[in-house]
Amino acid sequence: MPHEKSSSELLAQGDIYFQDREFQRAITAYLEAFESSNDLNDVTPLDKAAACYLRTRDYNSALALTKKMSKVNAGDVRTYLRMGQALQLLQKSALATKIFAKGLQRCRPTADGYDTLRKQYNRLECQERATNSVDPVNVLPYEMLDEIMSHLDFRCRVNLLLVSKKWQSYLTSNYRLWTDLDLSSSRRPVSRNCISKYIKWSNGRIHTAKLNRLSRHQSLWELGRQCQISSLLLLHPDIAGSSITHPLMAFKTLQSLSITSAVVTPGVFEEILNQAPTLTILNIQCLETRREAIDWQRQYPNLQHLRLNCVDDFRASDRGMMITKIGPRELLKRIPNIRTLAFTNFHLALAIDLDCSHLLQLETLDLRGSDFAALPPKLPGSIRNLHISSGEPEFISQGMTALPHLESLSLKIHEWTEDMHENPNLFLPALLQHHTPLRRLALKPSPSLTQWKTLLSTPRLAELEEIDMVDIPEAGEGQICALVLGHLPHLRRLRMEGFYHLTGWGIKQLVNGLEQLEELNLVKCPKIQFDSIEWARKKVQSVKWTPLQEASGKKVLWGS
Repeated sequence: MPHEKSSSELLAQGDIYFQDREFQRAITAYLEAFESSNDLNDVTPLDKAAACYLRTRDYNSALALTKKMSKVNAGDVRTYLRMGQALQLLQKSALATKIFAKGLQRCRPTADGYDTLRKQYNRLECQERATNSVDPVNVLPYEMLDEIMSHLDFRCRVNLLLVSKKWQSYLTSNYRLWTDLDLSSSRRPVSRNCISKYIKWSNGRIHTAKLNRLSRHQSLWELGRQCQISSLLLLHPDIAGSSITHPLMAFKTLQSLSITSAVVTPGVFEEILNQAPTLTILNIQCLETRREAIDWQRQYPNLQHLRLNCVDDFRASDRGMMITKIGPRELLKRIPNIRTLAFTNFHLALAIDLDCSHLLQLETLDLRGSDFAALPPKLPGSIRNLHISSGEPEFISQGMTALPHLESLSLKIHEWTEDMHENPNLFLPALLQHHTPLRRLALKPSPSLTQWKTLLSTPRLAELEEIDMVDIPEAGEGQICALVLGHLPHLRRLRMEGFYHLTGWGIKQLVNGLEQLEELNLVKCPKIQFDSIEWARKKVQSVKWTPLQEASGKKVLWGS
């Protein structure tokens, strides 16, 4: 039976019933308006009828109408908004999220209500994600959490304190997480209260500390007094003199001390050894030898590793005098158990006799940057690693003792003399007469190609695993590859610097020919292209590439 009123009149009548809260009569009017409508794609009457069902809390009837709306017009945004609303009221939020997502796919972005649909979807998805997420502190056993935290560095653990109060309570109650104090990356001066806080969290069990900037040097004293520190690294450049030596009196168990930026005088160096007799490792990167000389009085039998780097800029006539400030002869007599000894950037030009022959446990001697022009150092046969600089290559042949256990040799000279090109035994006699194989070799500057062939043909250099090479004079790319592949089949690490004729072809020859190669380091090789580097990285475990640099410090783009 046809309706007496038109579809628009029935819609208007339903709106009046809706405003008067007569929802059942409004639903009847809306459904009659839908049946009498000539527009088969218009879902407005059904949408309004579903809204009435929601007001009466008849959610299932409202959901049934929205399903009918999807059949009438699947591209109308109101279909998905009303269906999602009904599903949320039925406590089916996950299904409502899927309906909103389907609506975003089917409806046009320019349609009315599309932005509202997207906002509803984002809000509901965030709620679902928060509901489904579980705090690991609440569900994981503490043993597993401790294992996870042990793989995080100190800075990450500090950041985790900001997650929640539960996380903060767990972290601060576990002293094992704070036994390694690392404040090396601190941008602001660390206050005394901050140090006290970490001491409290660790229950006084901090054993290693890396400190960059301290607002007060009393914090260092407090750290040594309350904790049994075994390793201490000081990065602060403003720490000096008594601010270093005085707090060391509180460090009764200190075994390792490294001072990287602060300038240390010979007197402070001596006082450090006296104030911390338990030291086994001492590393000073900025030793200034201009001031007072040392009159050594004590023995230091515990010291096993000593590294001193000089930062003075001397005139040539003063170099020999300055090294005498630390009394190297007397110092070496007082460290009988030393295993690693490094005097770097000391200028020993005036025939300073460095006698290490009595140090029977010495394994590593590093004299890089320390210029020997007259007398070579006297070495014990226990040396395994030797890094040395010399003005003239003949100095080694003047009294170098045999080193049967030598495994690593790094030699830097000023220039090669003419008679060295044909007979390398003139400068490596004691090293080549033994058959214990060397594992690592670095020569700078590079000998000639003929001399390289003579060197590498000796039995002691036949099993080299690591080599540092500088550009060989008057040698082509093919000759370099033939030298390496023919004499160094066991190479695991290859460093090449300044090879201006080396191209991608040479890289492929070396990588394919060296089956055991694990690391390739190319420095200042301008003809190497980026695609060759990418190819090598697929074949070799580690490939490092440093392009050529101009004097201004800006990189020349060689394929990078």
